[in-house]
Amino acid sequence: MELKKCSYFTLLELLVAMTVIAICFTVILNAVALNIKNTAIAEGYTTAGFLAKVKMAKLMNKNKFEVGEKKGNFGDDYPEYRWNIKIKNFNDKQSAASEFFDISSLEDYSTNNIANDKNKEKLKSILLTVSFIKANQKRSIKIKTLVTENTKKKKENKLK
Repeated sequence: MELKKCSYFTLLELLVAMTVIAICFTVILNAVALNIKNTAIAEGYTTAGFLAKVKMAKLMNKNKFEVGEKKGNFGDDYPEYRWNIKIKNFNDKQSAASEFFDISSLEDYSTNNIANDKNKEKLKSILLTVSFIKANQKRSIKIKTLVTENTKKKKENKLK
């Protein structure tokens, strides 16, 4: 009588194969979860950037820049986003330039274009911060700019 040879997997081979599949599956799931988390964070930064742009445009349209700090939120549409505006006078030419530029790396740099004597009292620094919470961590973006209160009037005069 002839014995047939059967080709079956042994129990050890099955256990090794299942272990390899489980490890690969875990790695893939972690990568997908991290991708979802990073997408949510990127969406938060994109929304914060859009909201900051809108808030800054509204502030520029008023053309009144009172020194101080204001805080608020973006209403029911964006309840998790908060804004903070700090406006201060710029009287020192050197600090005005150094806050916005790395002037140590510039040769023959003149700050007269940033804060000349006739605009000294009118030059303001605006810092707009939009903050939000994503992935259990507070995140924020900041926008800085220098303005003068007569910027809008100059543009209107040029159009005439």
